[in-house]
Amino acid sequence: MQTAASGAPRFDYDPTTLQPKGILLEGSRTNALKYSEQFDNAIWGKSYISITPNAALAPDGTLTAGQLDATNANSYIYQVYTGAANTSYTFSVWIKSVSGTTSLRINQYYNAGNAALATLTLTADTTWRRYVVTANTGATSSPFWATIGGAGTFSTGESIYVWGAQLETAQTP
Repeated sequence: MQTAASGAPRFDYDPTTLQPKGILLEGSRTNALKYSEQFDNAIWGKSYISITPNAALAPDGTLTAGQLDATNANSYIYQVYTGAANTSYTFSVWIKSVSGTTSLRINQYYNAGNAALATLTLTADTTWRRYVVTANTGATSSPFWATIGGAGTFSTGESIYVWGAQLETAQTP
């Protein structure tokens, strides 16, 4: 992960040879999620979850990763967002297991009737990874949910670290 100050250039490298390719050009985007590193904030809905803020070093080296502890067979957190019709949204979050491996999901749901727009089932291990799920809202412009856990995949006694939740109007993070 590379960071740069606002207005400072970032550079792109070939992933195989590590040779520089030049300045990395990216369009600007806005994260639609609020408190994307503060999962204990009230904006995040919680279901059968215990949260410890600032419990681990995040991928950027700061002590800002939250720990989520499942307390039921269907534990999850979520944030509601209002989306536009016929628009692609990409939800991403950095996750790693506290120990061993943990199976869980990240989702985007249509609020009415809990219809899943997109779901990624994953197995987190003890290495930070960014998980991504992209969905198109179709003709609907009602409230949606971005969720971590749930659907019986994040269960009692399992724990993960989370950081950097992001929701963008785009097909890639």
